Order: sequence, then C-alpha cells, then structure tokens
Amino acid sequence: MNKEITNQQLGLLGENLVCANLLAHGWDVANLNVSFGNFRNIDLICQNSENKSVTIQIKTMYKNPSAFIGITSYEAAACKDNDKLVSAWVFVKINTLIPLQVDYYILSRNQMIELTSKLHHWYLFEWNRPVSQSLKDSPANMSIWMLQGRNRQSKYADKEFVNPFNSTSFLNKWDNIWLP
Repeated sequence: MNKEITNQQLGLLGENLVCANLLAHGWDVANLNVSFGNFRNIDLICQNSENKSVTIQIKTMYKNPSAFIGITSYEAAACKDNDKLVSAWVFVKINTLIPLQVDYYILSRNQMIELTSKLHHWYLFEWNRPVSQSLKDSPANMSIWMLQGRNRQSKYADKEFVNPFNSTSFLNKWDNIWLP
C-alpha cells in the first residue's frame, strides 16, 4: 500500500507516538490539540509521578530531514531574549511508515533555546554575506544533523557551525523533557 500521508495526518501520528512513549514511561499526558484546537508552541502537557508538569511541542519529519519550528530565523537567533520557545521539544523522525520505524529526539526548553539561538545566529550573522530582510524573515528550521550533535561547514560559510551540544545526540533522551 503506497498511500501518501498528509501533513495533518503526519502531525497527528507524531503526537500520538509521543503520547504512547510518555505513557510507557509512566507519565500522564494530555494532547491539547485534540481537546482545544491547535495551540501555538504547545501540543502536549505531561505530568510525572512527583506532580511536575511540562509542556511539549512536537515536530514530525518524514521524507525531509528537517522541520520548520514556527518562528523566523531572526526570532530564532534572538530566542534567548524572547518567549518564542516555551516548551520542551520532541522531534519525531519517521524513517518508514510500513513497517513503522521512528526515531525520537528530545530537548528540554533550555536545550532547544541554546541550540536554536546559536544555529540561527550563525546562519544570519556569521556567514560572509549581508543579511537581507528576506533572510531574517525566512522560516527557522531544525535538521536531524543538529539534533545528532554534529557540526556543519557550509560551502557558503566562512565559519563552521560548532554545535553547542557537539557529540551529544538527543536520540531517545526522554528524561530531557524534565530538565529546565
């Protein structure tokens, strides 16, 4: 069966897969998108056995090794100074649908802010090219190589992007959601 999956179905699949993993860890979870419509920056609320709660944003990738994160590159570069990233993040990378094979990359809110701000600051201001308004307004994204803790040299860049989490993969790091 080679049925195409829509973006809406893909997002719902990712949210349900994350819910299942959180429940398997013994944590309570509620999907806000099912109950209240689409929230900006929050998909799930999760609570552990100590009654600590955390909000979680889910981004699901399939056939594309990156996901847009809902803000501009300029906002991403400045995210340490704004409230654009308010949740822990889980990136769901669907490798195959049938059979279903999935990788999960989990970042705390502060890890996401650190990685996003450094990456987009590099993208906007450390390449040897002027920053145009269209570049500042371009959608920010996160790629698998960033979540795997790899650095990146661009053929257009004068300076390599040094990942602040160099050699640290976020793969299956479910406890990261409870970090600040």
